[in-house]
Amino acid sequence: MLIAGRADLYLPTRRTIIETKRRGQAALDKPGSGDETQEQPCARYVQAENANDRRQVLLEPDEATSLPWQAMLADGRRW
Repeated sequence: MLIAGRADLYLPTRRTIIETKRRGQAALDKPGSGDETQEQPCARYVQAENANDRRQVLLEPDEATSLPWQAMLADGRRW
């Protein structure tokens, strides 16, 4: 469950979050909405999922929670 906004593509079984931008507009240092760069929402999504994993491990330890979450920024040209 994401608690820090909404990802464009959320693949929990693959532990992957993908943030999409318009074609030719993805760049880690490019301003996004507000005062954030485009990379910062990806980092927030991963932090939220890691926090969720820590809570889940206390309730039901699972092998899947040992795999790292990954986030990607994509615009159809750049990944």
